[in-house]
Amino acid sequence: MLLYTCQDIKSLELIEKNGRFINKKKYIEDHFDDISDIFLRCYDWFVKEADKIVSKPSDVEYPIWCSTSVEATFRPTETEIVYILDIPDDKIILFDGGKWDYVLNLIYLPKNEEDLIKYREKLKLKGINNQYDIFHSNISNFYKEEQEEIVSSWHRIFDIKDSTNFSLQGNIWEIKKENILEIVEYGNSIPMKYYLKEKNLSI
Repeated sequence: MLLYTCQDIKSLELIEKNGRFINKKKYIEDHFDDISDIFLRCYDWFVKEADKIVSKPSDVEYPIWCSTSVEATFRPTETEIVYILDIPDDKIILFDGGKWDYVLNLIYLPKNEEDLIKYREKLKLKGINNQYDIFHSNISNFYKEEQEEIVSSWHRIFDIKDSTNFSLQGNIWEIKKENILEIVEYGNSIPMKYYLKEKNLSI
């Protein structure tokens, strides 16, 4: 399966040196800076669940975020490059990036609109007017049961039957040198052949 990922240009040095690139906690902390604690909390949950789908190599700390669509891929910058990868299907953790936003916000991921309405009614009966308070308020320690319910709902990110090209993402644990089809640097565009391939067209 073709995947696309935008990574720090320094990753190329590591691939040349080690034959592979893996994600580390330090990279996330450096990238997200002051809000890294929030992201790491979510990433830690993802790692635990994703490891059940595709076994994580022992030296890997966090997954590498990839897009399954050219159009949904970040473009290269002066400090980042885009890898175009060919990854075996059994090495990819597919999930819905739109649903991932619920995880990042530490809120309940409903099955559907009806489920969301029922969930809000349940919170209202408990005197909880804003579900963001469950994790973020100064009394969040009193909401252990509600927190567990929220975390349990996050498994729905792996339900991709209704995912679009823009929302479907495929994470991997490592980029091996042999997986790289092309590298797109700043000032260059992703070759048109990948757009066409995605639409099952040919040049």
